[in-house]
Amino acid sequence: MGGLGKTTLAQLVYNDRRVMDGFNLKVWVCVSDEFDVLRVTKTVYEAITGSKDDTNDLNMLQIKLKQQLTQKRFLLVLDDVWNENYMLWEALQSPFNHGAIGSKILLTTRNQKVASTMRSANILQLKPLSKGDSWSLFSRYAFHDGNVLCANSDLEEIGRKISKKCKGLPLALKAIGSLLYTESSHEQWNEILESEIWEEKSDSKILPALRLSYYYLPSHLKRCFAYCSIFPKDYDFDKEHLIQLWMAENFLTCAHQSKDGREVGEQFFHDLLLRANKLRTFLPLSMRGHRSTSCNSILHFISGKFTHNLPSKFTCMRVLSLSDHFIKQLPDSIGNLKHLRYLDLSGTKIRKLPDSICELHHLQTLKLWLCRLFEKLPTDFHKLMNLCHLDFRETQVREMPRQLDKLKNLQVLSSFIIDKSGETSIKYLEGLNLHGSFSILGLQNVVSSSAALAVNLRSKIHLKELTLEWCIDNKKSPHDKDVLENFQPHENLKKLSIGNYGGIDFPNWLANPSLSNLMSLELRHCKYCISLPSIGLFPSLKSLSIIGFDNIVAIGPEFCGSSSNASSLEILRFGDMESWEEWNCEILSLTFPHLQELSIVNCPKLKGQLPQQLPSLKMLVTSNCEKLLSSIPQDPSLDKLILRNCGNDQLESLPSSLKVLSISGGFKNLLSVDKIENVIANCNLKELKFSDCPHLEFPLGYFHNFILEMEIRGSCDSLKSFPLDFFPMLQSLKLIDCNNLETISISEGNHFSLANLYIRKCARFARFPEGGFSAPKLVLCCIEELKNLKSLPEKMRIFFPSLIYLVIRCCPQVESFSEEGFPSNLQYLDVLECPKLVASQMGWRLSSLTSLRHLGIGDADDESLPDIGLLPPLLLVFRSITAQILDHWNTKVFATYPL
Repeated sequence: MGGLGKTTLAQLVYNDRRVMDGFNLKVWVCVSDEFDVLRVTKTVYEAITGSKDDTNDLNMLQIKLKQQLTQKRFLLVLDDVWNENYMLWEALQSPFNHGAIGSKILLTTRNQKVASTMRSANILQLKPLSKGDSWSLFSRYAFHDGNVLCANSDLEEIGRKISKKCKGLPLALKAIGSLLYTESSHEQWNEILESEIWEEKSDSKILPALRLSYYYLPSHLKRCFAYCSIFPKDYDFDKEHLIQLWMAENFLTCAHQSKDGREVGEQFFHDLLLRANKLRTFLPLSMRGHRSTSCNSILHFISGKFTHNLPSKFTCMRVLSLSDHFIKQLPDSIGNLKHLRYLDLSGTKIRKLPDSICELHHLQTLKLWLCRLFEKLPTDFHKLMNLCHLDFRETQVREMPRQLDKLKNLQVLSSFIIDKSGETSIKYLEGLNLHGSFSILGLQNVVSSSAALAVNLRSKIHLKELTLEWCIDNKKSPHDKDVLENFQPHENLKKLSIGNYGGIDFPNWLANPSLSNLMSLELRHCKYCISLPSIGLFPSLKSLSIIGFDNIVAIGPEFCGSSSNASSLEILRFGDMESWEEWNCEILSLTFPHLQELSIVNCPKLKGQLPQQLPSLKMLVTSNCEKLLSSIPQDPSLDKLILRNCGNDQLESLPSSLKVLSISGGFKNLLSVDKIENVIANCNLKELKFSDCPHLEFPLGYFHNFILEMEIRGSCDSLKSFPLDFFPMLQSLKLIDCNNLETISISEGNHFSLANLYIRKCARFARFPEGGFSAPKLVLCCIEELKNLKSLPEKMRIFFPSLIYLVIRCCPQVESFSEEGFPSNLQYLDVLECPKLVASQMGWRLSSLTSLRHLGIGDADDESLPDIGLLPPLLLVFRSITAQILDHWNTKVFATYPL
């Protein structure tokens, strides 16, 4: 039964402090009706890594997820599960079998059979609330502060009757209670009590209380709520995006005329959130941004005819989104969409907008983000009088249209570029009530600091993120300080970035605690500055980046300021500090108890020791700091260490918690086998990378049972054969520029973990294990620039049954594939600059590759191309590096296999 509180109870468990402390990873996935194994796997992976993954290959994704979960204690919540198919559950659970002991999967479902299908160890069946508990919960939501004593006695009597009709379902009690909270009349309560909806018989699964909640919504909220039904179930709403769409549909002009549309939208959103009580059908648990609901990884093609006809077919259109489609231009007839209020062209290939766009006088939102070829906004852009939101980040736009100040409703402006007529253009900002994130570029063109003062950034209370940037070749100038002084933002600012500043010190507002809410500060290439602001002035600061300060020689205790105020810092990055020599960091452990990431890159003169005893440190990066005596901190939380070209590093020992180690450049202390063996002996490393360490000898005298990912690049010149046996859990192997590597070896003939194999530019690499080797989980095999390789792995069809991606490039001596042919699951095949191999393609047996979708062939002449009848039946993409051949195939192939 729905509404019993299954999700609410799971949330309480998920967010409980004791639970949070007991797991390394926590992930929540709302599953719902369709049990999509790929979607659930991708959601879990993205939640753990914090980054988007566009692959649609389940096997590859599960391999990467397994790497993230191995030996980690995790809690996975699968909410609202309906799947009764055990095979789907078995397909999903594979990566989760590699977590540490104590990992848990918690699922909520209405169906007892689902719990049995998923082999649940413990089942908790929720029951409806008792009469007393039902009344208590109802009262909390229906009466002010839950105080029944202050309510009218008649309302209490009616309320008890309504509570009884909710049949002990918490969701129904909360929903109807929230509805009645806004109603104080006896008549209204009685009308709800006697409503026929309670007794209606319907096939709908919607509880009567929820239907009543919708029925009694104010009309202005009802249409906003109903609009959300156009999105798929469990869609991740973004508040700003939703408000823009409501504005486009003219839903926000019915009331509160004293407020602008955005403020009304904020209020409506808040009211619905309050009434909705976190219903999944309206606002999912996750509120992260969303650019596309499906197929993010595929570039969508729309014909020119479609875009040309669209304006004449849909003249009443209010919302048009063509984001991430392959569109090069819009037709002039776009100006016929007189009712259009929302236009999203993000990620398209357009270079300019037709002038007729300026005839869309009702347009409120225009998005051009990631239109990397887009060059200029139309001359009459100022005619879009109702424009509220303009985003042209990551485009080629270099100047603003004239008379921008006429756009009085503009609130969200991604950036403003000051051209050489700076005094004229900057005045356009004076009257704009800016919200969200905003960048001002080209500040070198501001001649008078008074012009900056007139912008009055300090009055723009809704700005959350601000970037102030001069040109990259900006010269030293005391005038820059006057300009920056007059660009003081409001104290509500959360994120500040300053780039290419030409002053020698910072303005007063960066030397006092005026930005008490600042959480992120980035200072880039302020190369003439001789001092840094004290981070003790920013009590909320969590991330600080200081890059390209050429004149900073020493950083002393004044940098930290008040240790109590600086204690919130979690990320500290220094980079490109060519004159920095000294850092007084003895008190750093006291100042930064929550510091999780420390990065010091390209600071060639920095001497002394790295800070020790940082109790929360998880990631340490040092790169091109040749004079730094970097004795590695032994903090128990450190799990990622990256060292590049730091000649004085003293790697006598590493913390046992370390999971990722990456070493690049010449390390004098890592030349002997004994040395590095002792260094890594006490670590259960998961990922190990060596780069540009030609004299390094990797210990091959014992098994490395924990390493999942290995990369050797331009290192280990003594290595002639890489023994896969010594890495039984290895899932990814990259061997690049290994000068003396001749082969990979495996004595048992089987490797049951390897999923990715990448070998490139190994000049002496000549052979794979004789007779082939079995890698049943191998998904990707990439072999490039192996000049001496004469044959590919034998019996690939048998030994590599899971292979999906096969890339062979610049291997001129390779003559043929194995006689058995390709693995049957192969989907992607590239063979480039392999003339002997291409010449033998008649023996490739392409027609048997029923899964192949992409075929790339190079060095093929007209005659050597395979006949159409020999092509795979479902081939979607053919690619040739020879344009002449592609022309030949236009008539020969694409008529038969339309794209």
